[in-house]
Amino acid sequence: MALYSRFEIIGHRGAKGYAPENTVPSFLKALELGATMVEFDLRFTADREIVVIHDETVNRTTDGQGRVSDFSYQELRRLDAGAWFAEEYSGARIPLFEEVLDLIHGRAAALVEIKAAPDWTEQNIALAVEKIFEHDMAEQVEIISFDHSIVRNFKKVAPQLKTGILYIGAPVEPWLDALIARAEVIHPCPAGGIQVQSHEIARAHAHQVLVGATTQSETEMARLITGGVDGICSDYPDLIREAWKRLTLDHG
Repeated sequence: MALYSRFEIIGHRGAKGYAPENTVPSFLKALELGATMVEFDLRFTADREIVVIHDETVNRTTDGQGRVSDFSYQELRRLDAGAWFAEEYSGARIPLFEEVLDLIHGRAAALVEIKAAPDWTEQNIALAVEKIFEHDMAEQVEIISFDHSIVRNFKKVAPQLKTGILYIGAPVEPWLDALIARAEVIHPCPAGGIQVQSHEIARAHAHQVLVGATTQSETEMARLITGGVDGICSDYPDLIREAWKRLTLDHG
């Protein structure tokens, strides 16, 4: 099924409200809870392996210390990425990009955030794109970034990939920023409590730009769904699913 041909229930870093973020248990939990798409972050190791981790360092989400880019992949694999969250997840590891693609293939799409970093040269972008195509996920991956030049560069390397831009605050015409970046989707980040409004969703749609929102609030989920948003990302994908089902039933 093509991305956004339905309302997308997006699990943030898997289901990070219930399991250690960006780990296999978190992605499995997201699938179990009804996610149609999982969001995760990519970084490079010292030996140019692409791994799934949010932070620049391993400090917060593993039992190690140091920058991701200073570790070889084998060194990273020795770190425990689950016990910090709960003892039952002890032994969870930082996964490779291709591991996650294998895990979700045929089950969910991928919303892949690229962190602004000098690692993302055209050569390394091509390496990431190669893995997407090797795993037959080209139609099920959306690339997003706060660095809109990275989005443009991914589109240059692989025009067939769907892309989106992340932004904080309230730009006057975010859909125009998306079109400039050759992106199909805008993803406003609700930092500071600013959420996308219904009229902004309508304006984006008028320019053939899709809108994905992020929230942990059930009230906000209902408002966004009623306002016509194309997908919602949350630490709690089950809450999105419940809100969507409830509103769909209410409107026949």
